[in-house]
Amino acid sequence: MKKLILMTMLLVSIVVKADWEVVLTGKDKDSEKDFSYPNIMALYDYEDEKYDIYRVTSDHGYGFSQGDILDKEKLNRKSGKFRFNKVVVYKGKKCINLTKKEMMDILESIQFEEAEMW
Repeated sequence: MKKLILMTMLLVSIVVKADWEVVLTGKDKDSEKDFSYPNIMALYDYEDEKYDIYRVTSDHGYGFSQGDILDKEKLNRKSGKFRFNKVVVYKGKKCINLTKKEMMDILESIQFEEAEMW
């Protein structure tokens, strides 16, 4: 019983410390044009309880799946000056701190299609 409680506490502490969770991955209407960042991922930000939308590179087998947990280091990862993830800009605004409805409306308007990143 003690082991079960300890494992539960450990799992909860890991989830609580997580910054973002990948809720959707896929492609959009610009995926065939933007070879540097062909993938899209929608993240749930545990800190502000809002959603963010990012473009993701597919270089070097780099990608995420639904349910993956990202910390700040993974989200801001770069190779030299090249960022692996960048915030989607839609109608001149960065797609961060969105409600679920705002996120879904933006994804629909950019013709998002859910797919694996690999």
